[in-house]
Amino acid sequence: MLLDGWEGAAVAATDGAEPPSPDEWTPVELPGRPERFAGEDAVAYRTRFADPRTGDDARALLELEGLYGHADVWLNGDHLGSHHAYFRPARFTVDPGEENELVVVCRR
Repeated sequence: MLLDGWEGAAVAATDGAEPPSPDEWTPVELPGRPERFAGEDAVAYRTRFADPRTGDDARALLELEGLYGHADVWLNGDHLGSHHAYFRPARFTVDPGEENELVVVCRR
């Protein structure tokens, strides 16, 4: 399942304890580097999606490719982890809810 409907916002760099909550999210096209955030130290991206599992699937694998710099990932407010490798996908085993919010913060 490909995730779409992404929004982005410049944010202050955080310690990863909580997802950011910017005042305004702007629709962005991903993959790619939104020009409007060029030069920012940290950018948050979010999308929402329904539970992708079917049948008796107990868990799901979330795979994010092309993350820039240091990234922190949250699903429904829970910090899944951090990622530091440019050329390797970030993978997290998750138990999504019926409706989900995914937030990713990328920092230089």
